[in-house]
Parts: sequence; C-alpha cells; structure tokens
Amino acid sequence: KKYNISFVHTIEVPEWYSGVFGSFEKTYKKSTKGRALNYALQFLNNEPGWQNVDLIGILDADGRLDFDVLREVAYNRLSKNSKILQGPVFQISNFKNITLTGIAAGLELGIHHMTELPSKILNDQVQFLAGTNYFIDKDIITKVGGWDQDTLVEDAELAIRIYCEYGIKTEWLNSPELEQSPENIKIYTKQRERWARGHLHLIKYVLNSSLSLHEKINFFKKILFSQTRFLIDFFVPFLAIFLVFNGYLADLGNFFQYASVIYFIASVFIFDLYGFVYRKLTYFMIDKPTKKQQFLLSFKLFVFMPFFMCIQTVPRIKALGNFVMSRTVDWYKTERTKELIIE
Repeated sequence: KKYNISFVHTIEVPEWYSGVFGSFEKTYKKSTKGRALNYALQFLNNEPGWQNVDLIGILDADGRLDFDVLREVAYNRLSKNSKILQGPVFQISNFKNITLTGIAAGLELGIHHMTELPSKILNDQVQFLAGTNYFIDKDIITKVGGWDQDTLVEDAELAIRIYCEYGIKTEWLNSPELEQSPENIKIYTKQRERWARGHLHLIKYVLNSSLSLHEKINFFKKILFSQTRFLIDFFVPFLAIFLVFNGYLADLGNFFQYASVIYFIASVFIFDLYGFVYRKLTYFMIDKPTKKQQFLLSFKLFVFMPFFMCIQTVPRIKALGNFVMSRTVDWYKTERTKELIIE
C-alpha cells in the first residue's frame, strides 16, 4: 500500500504440465512439490525482470519468515557472493492445535536444526537442504534444470546434484522460519516415512554420481545413519533394562554398578531433552506460553519421551521395508491445521 506496488503474485500450475523445467509437453503428470517449483521457476525465467534477480527464496505455504531474513541474505550475497543459504526451520507455529505426538515431532526437527545441521554447515560439510527457508542463486538452479519432479525429497536431491556438478556447498543463515508440525501420529508417520524413503532413494543417485569413492562413502554413511539411528535410540535403552532385570550386569564389578547409577541420574536430563528444546523455542513463538504452561508441557514431554521413542521407529521401519521390497511410495502434501492469525 505504501508504494502502490503489487508484491505478491499467484500462479497456478496447469494440470497438463510435465514437471520438467523448460518443457511445455502435456503429460498430465501427478503433482509434486518439485513439479510446482519447476513451473514457478519457468514462469519467473520468462518475466522481464528476471535478469535483475540474484537469488530466489523457497518458503513452505505455512512458513513464517523472520523479519530480518532478507537483510541477512543480502549481506551474505554482497559480502561473500553466497550461492546457497539455508536457515533453521522450527515447526512450532501450531502447537496449540495438535497432539503431544505432533509437538514432539516439531521438537524432534528443532533439535536437528539447532545442533547438527548448523554445526556441519558452518564446518563446511555438505548437507541436504531443508525444503524451506533456503535461498539459491538463480543461475545455479536454472543451470541444473531446476528440481527433480519425481523425487520424494526434492530439497535433499538438489543439494547433492549441485554439489556433484558444481562443488557448491550450502551456507548457514541465522534467521529462522516458523511453520507447522504434523497434527497427529497418523500425519507424522506419513510425513516422516516419505522423508526416510526419499533419502534412501538418494543412495542410487550417489552410487551413479561422479563423486570420489571417499565422498560416496561419506554420503552413504550420512543417509544410512540418519535413517537407522532410531535403532540405537530405541533398542539400547530397552536392552539395558533387559540386562539389568535379568542379572547379566551383576558380576561386572563396582565400577559398572556405580556407572549405572550415574547413567540413571543423567537419564533424567536426557528424558527432559524435548522439554528443554521446547523451553528454548518459546522465544520464537508468536503466542508465547506462560511459565506454568511451559512447566506442564515439559512434564508431559518428560513422561511421553519413551513412548515417542517407540513412535519414531514406525515410519523408519516402514520406509526401510518398502525400500527393500521396492514398493512405490507417492509424494503427498502434508496436511496442515488452522493458522494462527497475526493482527
């Protein structure tokens, strides 16, 4: 209104669109996120102002960008000529409308975006894109032919492809995006199974790439560990309980007995991991909870932790099973809840 300029334009992907960037072939392919992104890129590529564009940003429909994100993106572009920038994504904007499983799911992703992802990107390691809150050089994305319209995880596949073809790694943004977490266990399982299955599909791409053997091994470890780590998280605690109650640790000496006591005390803090992350993320919440609300939800998460460890295994096991059996899994749009309106 201030500048009398229309800043927002909506385009609709035609039903006939093939999903291939630059193609006008009418194939009526099933829609995916990669297909929609390619049509938007194709549309922008033919706009008069395209030559003045440096970077394009990707934002999920329910995403809320940080107010200063464009300042930070511009600073990185001007000072370092950044090609790809990825910021943290916190699935916390609909916590009041979802189940405890949905809240834990958002915190599960939040842990990754507060620890492992920024740490590895800042240490110049190749990392997958998060699918939203990332900015990419417009010439790079057009040179690689846009996104893969058939993959289940177009973001992760794109990051690998750009690295293989141009050796470009993602850089880190500090400005977070807020978005929704899956509403319940059913939606959580569908979403995480698609993510897991999509990452497993990348194994074949890496195997056939021009990467060195050392780089391929590193990617294999990254993909497989990220999708099988639940085995350690889930089975080790239950194995420890089994060994203790069946007396298998009784003859190991005082050291192990004392260590077991220390580990038991430390486990209190481990079980409060999701509560701790929740309390940290309240800083970013639009509708901030009171101290009493924070305590109550932290307690619920503490009690819920062992149950969520079991829930986490379900989509990963299903994805591994479908991958081994070569069953087809279609891309689908994760259902959203009602949005909180900012006045």
